[in-house]
Amino acid sequence: MKKDYLEEKKKRLAQKIKVLVSRPAFQKEIHDLRLKWKIPPKGIINEEDNQNWNTQLSIDTDEYYTKNWPKERAEIIKLRQEGKFREADELKKQINADAPLNAFSEDIWSVIRKYKLSPRWHNGIRRYLLFNDPKNMQIPAGITVAMNWDNGIRRLSLEIDEDTTLNDLKHVWSWARKMQRGKQSDKYQPIPNFERDKRAYELELEGRTEKEIGDTIQEEFGDSLDYNELKIVIKRYKKRLNIN
Repeated sequence: MKKDYLEEKKKRLAQKIKVLVSRPAFQKEIHDLRLKWKIPPKGIINEEDNQNWNTQLSIDTDEYYTKNWPKERAEIIKLRQEGKFREADELKKQINADAPLNAFSEDIWSVIRKYKLSPRWHNGIRRYLLFNDPKNMQIPAGITVAMNWDNGIRRLSLEIDEDTTLNDLKHVWSWARKMQRGKQSDKYQPIPNFERDKRAYELELEGRTEKEIGDTIQEEFGDSLDYNELKIVIKRYKKRLNIN
């Protein structure tokens, strides 16, 4: 069943890729970007050329910052001294955006936005742009389970697309729950009679006798608890809240 599902997902994804790369407008976008970024019209064909191209992109980026940053840094400092903090931040963002490495990434994002693709396609579009192989785009199939950290606390989330199906959610759910159960804290479960137990504990703190506590619980909650039951209730409440 799971194998059939995965095969079906791969077929759906392969067809979606085929439809995209068959669009003349998309091919025009790719052609123009390859021309802009000095990528061979038919893509890079071997690992040596791939390494050389990426190395050159890094070199161009370093040279860009070496040439532009000192002058722009002085302008940013001047704007901040004049209290123009928004303008300073915008200038800094623009400097980073124009750096070749970031500009190349943004060109890929523009393709993703134009064709309303998932952010998960970013690496796949990059690979197609470089290697011209739709079978080697390495786009994740199905739903992505993302794990992030928020102030030292692990947080899991499911990233879905516009074409995510209920069947997709069913197949990923059990695995996502297993990841969630791996956390240190247990799943919260509702506590039966929490308000009643809390009230019994508070009455004990007030120095009430067992009879007074029992009578109050009977009056307010309709529960008749004997001496031993009250002791168990209060002890359990304290344990739940780590009260010594």
